[in-house]
This record gives sequence, structure tokens and C-alpha cells, in this order.
Amino acid sequence: MDVTAQIAEGRSLLASGDVRAAAWVLTEAAVHVRDPELARQVLVLAEEGLSRAGRFSKGQWKEVMRLAELHGAVHAHSA
Repeated sequence: MDVTAQIAEGRSLLASGDVRAAAWVLTEAAVHVRDPELARQVLVLAEEGLSRAGRFSKGQWKEVMRLAELHGAVHAHSA
């Protein structure tokens, strides 16, 4: 599955409330993304996931955010 499809799947999973599955899919996307715009999309979704995460899954969302930033994502408020 390519990164664009993973982002779309992650967005769909978040919309349906499956936060845990979305975290796994978006982690994979964050690992493989190389385009800064796609990395920004992953970051935005990760921020949404972090806001919905339970106490024990916040670390995974923070890792998605770290990886997206590593690959060129910039927070909207700092751009």
C-alpha cells in the first residue's frame, strides 16, 4: 500500500472511531513518507489522533508525529 492510500485509510479509521488501528496505519505511513506535504497530512491526522487517544496510546501518536516531522512536516501554526 502506498503512503497516499495509508493516509486515506488512517483518515477513514479516525473518522469511524478506530483510533488504535489508525495509529498503526499512520505509523507505517510516517515511516515511508518522503513528501513534505504528505508528511504534513500525517502530522495533522496524528494531532487529531493524539487528542482522542487514551492514556496508554498517546506515546504511539507522539511517535507518528516525530516521524512525520523527521520527514519534513511542519505544524500549521509554525508555518
